[in-house]
Amino acid sequence: YDYFGGYDDIQHYRVNWIFSPTSRMMESPVRCLRYFRFCGEMNFRRQQSSSFLLPPKEEKEEEEEEEQKKKVLKEMASQKSRLKSIPHETIWKNIKQILSSHPNVIQDELQI
Repeated sequence: YDYFGGYDDIQHYRVNWIFSPTSRMMESPVRCLRYFRFCGEMNFRRQQSSSFLLPPKEEKEEEEEEEQKKKVLKEMASQKSRLKSIPHETIWKNIKQILSSHPNVIQDELQI
């Protein structure tokens, strides 16, 4: 059984935290970097999927998703000092994975 709705999240190309992002980042700050990697992967898959596979989002749903992203980023920012505890090699490995997976998505997200 899917207690946290993960299957539905995958079907709709969403990345969600189980419980609060703050508590998860306190357990392992690397999860912050993984969050960005998974967001890039899901955004790429959403862009590549056929429109008939994914129903269009309603305006309210898009607004809720944007609010959730802002909340997560704010919580991550409050925990940024915890990133100092991650070995440099681990940070570099995760950043390489983020940048090399789908650079076009990162360019779109950063608007560069």
